[in-house]
Amino acid sequence: MRKRNWIILLCIAFGLCIALVFVLFYRAPLRLRFEEATRPALPAAQPFFQTNTGDVRAPFMAPAAVIVASDPASVHLAVPFLSQAPTRDWGMPYQETCEEASMLMVDAFFRGKKEAFSPEEGNKLLLDLLALEDRMKKTPDLSAVEVGEVFYAGFNYKASVEPLTSADDLKRVLAQGYPVIVPAYGKALKNPHFHNGGSIYHMLVVTGYVKDRFITNDPGTKYGKDFTYSMDNLLKAAHDWNNGDVIHGKPVMIVAKPR
Repeated sequence: MRKRNWIILLCIAFGLCIALVFVLFYRAPLRLRFEEATRPALPAAQPFFQTNTGDVRAPFMAPAAVIVASDPASVHLAVPFLSQAPTRDWGMPYQETCEEASMLMVDAFFRGKKEAFSPEEGNKLLLDLLALEDRMKKTPDLSAVEVGEVFYAGFNYKASVEPLTSADDLKRVLAQGYPVIVPAYGKALKNPHFHNGGSIYHMLVVTGYVKDRFITNDPGTKYGKDFTYSMDNLLKAAHDWNNGDVIHGKPVMIVAKPR
């Protein structure tokens, strides 16, 4: 009887070891499947419609355009996704390129880009934008105001920094057809795909909303396309750079528009 009990215990221990190995190796796919199963159905993504065609504009400058949300209760803008580490190299400078990736995604939306960024294309655009910021004497962490300055210098867009006091602030701009960049205290976002719980300072693009969730393109993970955050979570995490004291930074949003 005692020998039989030992055999049963060994079998249970072996089964637990197998289960632990399975979870360790397959936790990311399992987490993704759980998120997909629990995420609300997203509305159809809407492009940036041009109201005037045939214009010859400067590079990166989109024609004036408008978009009307077909259903104000939910909005989803067709913003192409770009990871801040497009070649999956998370060393420097890619640990610090969430701001640049966010700007490039917004620019791609205004230019009507439909195809995904290739790793090589995304990497070159990020490095080109970093080179511009270096000439502008910018540090790796950009405040909301500095993002506006880079938007103007690099893309000729007018960007405003506006207070973010409620979900309605974001929803109002999104319903007008403009994606919004939100600076945040990264660890407060509690994104399960972030390495080590996320960075102190982070930026992402809000592309829409559905029910009680904001739809985002979060460059801080390769799983960031159409990642949804609860409205309450995103609003609580929203903080500007504030000279490195991010957790006490003001909640703001950056709204860029073609000139």
